[in-house]
This record gives sequence, C-alpha cells and structure tokens, in this order.
Amino acid sequence: MDIPIPADGKISKECKVTIHYEADNENYVGFWGSVLIGEDSAVRGAVAQNRSVILCGAIIGVATLLLFLLICILKRSFSFIPQLLFATGIFCALFSTYMLFGFTTVPYLCSAIRRFSVGFLLFASALYLPKKVGKIPVLYPTSAVAVAATVLAFVTPFCTSILAYYLLCYVYMALAFACVVVVLGFTLLDVYKGKPLGLRLNTVITGVSVVMALFADKPVPFIMLSPAFWLYLVELGITFALGLREFITAEIHNRYLTTNLEKEVMRQTQNLQNILAERDNILLYVSHDMKRTVVGMNESLTDLRQNLSKPELISKVDYLLQRNSELKKDFADLGKYGKQNYVAEQSETVNLSEIVQKVTGDLRPDCEANGIILTVTLPETLKVYAKKLALESVIQNLVLNAIEHSYCSHLSVTAAKRKGICRLDIVDDGQGITTDKDVFAPFVSGNPSENNSGLGLFLAKNAIETMHGELTYARKDNRTIFSATLPLA
Repeated sequence: MDIPIPADGKISKECKVTIHYEADNENYVGFWGSVLIGEDSAVRGAVAQNRSVILCGAIIGVATLLLFLLICILKRSFSFIPQLLFATGIFCALFSTYMLFGFTTVPYLCSAIRRFSVGFLLFASALYLPKKVGKIPVLYPTSAVAVAATVLAFVTPFCTSILAYYLLCYVYMALAFACVVVVLGFTLLDVYKGKPLGLRLNTVITGVSVVMALFADKPVPFIMLSPAFWLYLVELGITFALGLREFITAEIHNRYLTTNLEKEVMRQTQNLQNILAERDNILLYVSHDMKRTVVGMNESLTDLRQNLSKPELISKVDYLLQRNSELKKDFADLGKYGKQNYVAEQSETVNLSEIVQKVTGDLRPDCEANGIILTVTLPETLKVYAKKLALESVIQNLVLNAIEHSYCSHLSVTAAKRKGICRLDIVDDGQGITTDKDVFAPFVSGNPSENNSGLGLFLAKNAIETMHGELTYARKDNRTIFSATLPLA
C-alpha cells in the first residue's frame, strides 16, 4: 500500500492508516497484526528476514523431532515420548508462523495449527505428572483437560461468529491456564523434594510460553523481538541437547558392550558359578551334618526297640525307624545332587538307549526280588542332547520309586522319537500317587501313609529342566506314567 509521505520524510500525528480484513457475508475474520511503515524495499527485506529466522527455527525443530524419533526407535522405549511431543509442538508453532509471515492460501489452517501447537506443548508437559496423589487421579484428568483445550484452540480460528469465537477463546484460555497451574505446581514440588530438574525444565518453559500466548500474544513487526520465539528456541535447545546427550550415552554404552562382550559374559558366568558353588556347599553341609544326626537317631531307636516288650511301643518305634530311614535317603539325595552339580554339568550328545539299559540292568535284581516284571523297549540307538550323569540319576530315581513305593507287578521303560523330540516313559501298574498336590513340589509325599518327604521327584524335575526338557506325571487306565521329554541330538 502506497502512503504519501511529505518531503521532509516525517508523518504527522494526524496521519492514521487502518487496514480492514474482510471476508464474504460479513463473517468475522479474526486476523490482526502490526503494520510496518517504510520504503518498499525495507519492508520486503524485513519480512524476508523474519521468514528466514523462523525457517531456521523450524529446521532446528524438525531436526530435534527426528533425533528423538530415532532415539525412541533405537532404544525401543517410550520414556522420551514427552520430548518427542515437545519438538513436534515447537515445529508446528514455528512452521505455521513462517507460513503466516508470507503468502499462504490457507491462513485459517495455519492459524489453527499455531494455536493447536500451544495446547500440544501443554499436553506434553502433562505427561510428567504422577498418575495419582493418594487416591486422587492427576495424570489422566489433567491430560484430558489439555486435550480439550488443544481441540478448542484448533477450532477457534474457523469460527465466523464473533460471539462463538470469544466464547471458545475464553473456555480454551481457562482450561489451558488450569493445566499450567497444575503442571508448574507439581514440577516445583518435585524440585523442592530434591528431584533433578533435568527433562522437566521444558515444562517450566512451556508453562511460561503458554501464559504469554494466552494473555500477552501481541503481534510484533520483527520476530526477533518476540519473547515467545526465543522461549521456543531455548526449549528446542534444551530438548536437542538432552536428546543428543542420551544418544551419545547409548552409543558409548553399546560400543562398550560390543568391545567388552566377551569379558562381560565371562564376568556374569563367573558370578553364576560362584552362586552355584555356594549353593552346593550349603547342600553338602546340610546333607552331611544332618545325616550324621539321623544315623545316630537310627542307632538309638534300634537299641530302644530291642528293649521294648509292649506291641504298641514297638509299633511307634518301627514308625520312627521307617521315617528315619526315609530322611536318611533324602539327605543322601541332597548330597548326591550337591556333589554332582547337575546344573553346572554341560549337556552333550548321549545315547539314551545305553543309559537306560545300564540303569535298568543294575535295578533288575531289585525288581525280581519284589516280584516285578520289568520290560524295556528301546531302539538300538537314540541320540539325545542331555547331561549324562543327571539323566542317569533321574531314570534311577523314577524306576526305584516304582519298585519301592508303587506296589506294582509290571514295570515298563520305553523311549521313542515323537514330533522332533525324544520321549521316555516309565509306566507301572501300581497304586499310583494319592495326593492332590503337585507331586513335583518339594516335601510333598506321594503316599500319605508313608510320610515321605518327596525330594526325589523335585530334584528329578529340576534336573530334566536344566536339559531343556520336561518331566510330567499322569494316572491313566490304572497305570502310573512318568514321561520325560528331551531334545534330539
């Protein structure tokens, strides 16, 4: 617009220039701003400078946004989502301002995005709030209010009625101001309690910038004079610096792990071996020292029985002798478990058929002495990936349990390949286990009348699981079935 200027270059006080923004049908426009007065080249230069400065800020904003997006993807973490939202909000604010400082065919949309970015930053700040204070929810209600304020801020530029425009503006301002009070209050409270300001510094800057946008959003002819612009740049700088620090820290940590991976694995392995060794020492101590006590009790009970004449007393002593014998066996199992250290034993390729033949061959005389018919059905060679000593102990434990406690007449041991694994079945036609509890739990007795402490099955299951197998129990067609699965070699 050309304005006549006197020869002396001065404009009188009476000279006023008014620019009216109008739209069709006398609808409310809502645009307002400052007027630059000067020569055409100077005005155009000032506008171009404004756009260049804002564009630089927008570029920094999108760079920060991409940086935090990359950090979130690399670390597979949502902990940096607030910072990602901060960068997104600032970019939207600066880019929409850049568009409004020049020629645009969508001014209402740019204005809506500019106001939307303020509410968006407020929502990002609300994510730092605690979920609850006592029984009072804080995070979700405040976030909901921030979202409502953001939606209203986006809608207001499209209002064609002056009354509706100002009504929505007042509601939006009230909701936004309430969120600012809550966010700043909890941030200051956290700092007062000694928590580091760190990433929460952005919430303070956001609170100040939102208050300025609500109550002091006066347009300025030069963007360099806008406090909100500098607040956005400071917030971007803080966000970018924190993001860069986290990225560098993660990269240093990853390089350390890559360089020292072997040492780290050896250190963790050594720690695990120390824990296992300590556990084995405890097991050996318990099994050795307490077994001596049990043996001494057995001798005393035997002497006592020889000097008794009453049948009821003899019966009680016999019960104590039986219980004592079972305890001695349990302590022997613990000692064996601690000595052989099945957990630390390395898995290898073994012939399951040979191990089963060896164990059943050793126990066949016990079967014959108890009138049990033992049948073994195995392929000539059946290679599995297992721990040899542990596997021998498990098979021996299961077969001995059937011989000593099941009161069976037939006992079979079979093994075969099934669906990519090896399955070993030990089946007897005895009375089965009469407890409703987990038979593999420690100190669970399979037969309440015997009061057995039940450590054998617990240790057997643990040993099978260290070979990446599974030990199960079933009672079907009056038969007791223990099944162990092992990976094929």
